[in-house]
Amino acid sequence: MFSRVVIVCCFLALVLQYTYAQQPVIVGSRDHVVEVQHRVELFIDSTGTRGIREIEKIYAQGAFRSPTEQVPNLTGTDGTIWFRLIIQNQLNEPLFLSFPEIFFEEITVYSKEKSGDWQGASTGFFFPVRTRSLPFNRYILKLENDRANIPMVVYGSIKAESKPPILLRMSLGSGPAISSESRKSELVSMAVIGILLIMLFYNFCLSLVISDSLFLSYCVYIISAVFLILWLSGFSFEWFWPDFPAINRYQWALGPYYLAQIWFVNKLLGVKGQLPPLYKTSFTIYFLSVLVMISPVMPPGFVHAMSVVIGALSPMYFLVCSLILAYRKEKIAFIFLIGWLPLLVVTVLNMLMISGNLPYHIAYDKHGMEVTLAWELVIFSLVLGYRFNRLRVEKLEMQHENLRIVSEQKSLLRKMVFEQTEEIMAQNDQLLRNQEEIKQQNDRLERQNKAYERLRALILKQNHELESAVQRRTVQLAHSNEELKRHLHQVEQFSFISAHNLRAPVARILGLASIFDRSKVIGKENVAVLDRIVACAKDLDIIIHDLGAILDTQKNTSEKSETIDLKLLLDKILNRYEAEVSIEGIHISINAQARYVQAVPAYLDSILSNLISNSIKYRSDQKPSFIRISTEELPSGWKLEVEDNGLGFDSKLLSKKVFEPFQRFHTHKEGKGLGMFLVKTQVTAMQGIIELHSEPNKGTHVTIIIPKRKLQKSA
Repeated sequence: MFSRVVIVCCFLALVLQYTYAQQPVIVGSRDHVVEVQHRVELFIDSTGTRGIREIEKIYAQGAFRSPTEQVPNLTGTDGTIWFRLIIQNQLNEPLFLSFPEIFFEEITVYSKEKSGDWQGASTGFFFPVRTRSLPFNRYILKLENDRANIPMVVYGSIKAESKPPILLRMSLGSGPAISSESRKSELVSMAVIGILLIMLFYNFCLSLVISDSLFLSYCVYIISAVFLILWLSGFSFEWFWPDFPAINRYQWALGPYYLAQIWFVNKLLGVKGQLPPLYKTSFTIYFLSVLVMISPVMPPGFVHAMSVVIGALSPMYFLVCSLILAYRKEKIAFIFLIGWLPLLVVTVLNMLMISGNLPYHIAYDKHGMEVTLAWELVIFSLVLGYRFNRLRVEKLEMQHENLRIVSEQKSLLRKMVFEQTEEIMAQNDQLLRNQEEIKQQNDRLERQNKAYERLRALILKQNHELESAVQRRTVQLAHSNEELKRHLHQVEQFSFISAHNLRAPVARILGLASIFDRSKVIGKENVAVLDRIVACAKDLDIIIHDLGAILDTQKNTSEKSETIDLKLLLDKILNRYEAEVSIEGIHISINAQARYVQAVPAYLDSILSNLISNSIKYRSDQKPSFIRISTEELPSGWKLEVEDNGLGFDSKLLSKKVFEPFQRFHTHKEGKGLGMFLVKTQVTAMQGIIELHSEPNKGTHVTIIIPKRKLQKSA
């Protein structure tokens, strides 16, 4: 009795299992594909970590569920989507599983081998194109099955970390059937792209004829639309970067489309001129479009949010602008709505379908958007063509109007000529009677005209001479003012010199003479006084000599330049200081790239002597001293440089005093403070430039540039 109950229970279990088990998908024709998305069983792995073995156990526990929709909408699903399908292959060839949705990031299909092991094949948006079993822009995976007419269990997983739209559409069939289906889908996209390319060529030719930026913006918009279709249909991945799927991780392709679209629509509707407040809001769309374009350097979630914002903001902007202009009865706004509303409707229906508020329909899918986009661009192209024809007609009308005006002017001119001719003919008799009188008047007028011309020529000549004289006088006054300023400056300087520097030696001499004891001429004290008097006289002589040199330089500003051999001049100058250089152990180096210089010999000798003397006088006792002298010929002149590592001073702090007379920055050394003033005066007399840079305890660097001038020949 118990054994019978067990047998009955087993029989009932088998019957129930056969009744409620998933029915296999039978593939019996190699020319047709079978839609299988509604025949699968689904399971959502929220952890995203389970493998095929664990999923097989989960199925045995009854966790898989059949879809409730013809095309399951799994958009926004967290985790991995698993599906299970039973296939009975009645063909003697492999089958292929096709997924039309291109935004699946990773698809893996598992089929069991004879050994019982699961064999998996993966492809997707984040995999190279070569992972697809057939060379089409959709994801196609081959199912190996050597057991004819025996049901085959197939598991599959879909991973989508970025949560793209997931409408689970799956086609099953032989290689030729899947290829035919894929080719038909590709032909639709290619046909739309072909239409857009024709519109692009047509409007590009128009833009060459008409200098209108609207046609250029439309061409850019078409190019961005073509690229968007290539991206949405997967052709861009297949053609341009098949081995670099990492590029697909970002939504940057939407940025150029939004950018070109807002640019074109603003120009087409004339938003800037007619709706200035709304036009300012379009800069927000421009900015967000740029952010989407640079999405590879932006956080993925932020870029996705920006794409959603632009997708909602730009249609609202277009709709508001077009409705306001339509209310104002602008014809272009009605045409824009005719072209753009189908795309808007399909886009809204597609968003409702993706969000699950509408069931799937192929009209809302990718090809629906492609066709309505082509419709929009064709309508806009016709509008631009109409605009071109209107401009051409207006141009012809303007030409006809110009011709009409010219014709009327000619008729009026003929009438006036005729009337004047009649009047002239009526006056001929009177003119003939007065001919002799007119001749006499003409003679008088001719004589008067000649006299007038002579008078006019004389006045013009006098005016020209007066202008020249005024101009010469103005130049002379300007030169005189400059000379007066220079002399005033010299008077101030020499007033200072006479008040301070010349009076000091003279006062010392007078003071020493007053204490000279004339009763004891040979006394030691008198000898010391005489020595001091001689020293003061020498100081006075040096000051007078330097002042004389300065006066000569300032007075003789047209000294003759000669060609000077720098090597001979430097040898002569260094011989003067040979003893001091040898005693102090100063190292002197000369880099004479330019040997010959055109300059005033006396000035150049004095300049180099003063600079070398200063370098020797203000050397540092704490380190070995050196003096570097270099010369170089420039295109416009010659550059002389003298550099040392002496005591130096803060040239930035004392820049205004460096070239002033009687300025001394090291009082422990003898000097009058006229050396650099004399150097500056002589360089200026040769129309040259002098620069000095110095730092305390680091040294001084003097650069002099003497311009090239024509040599003055001696009389």
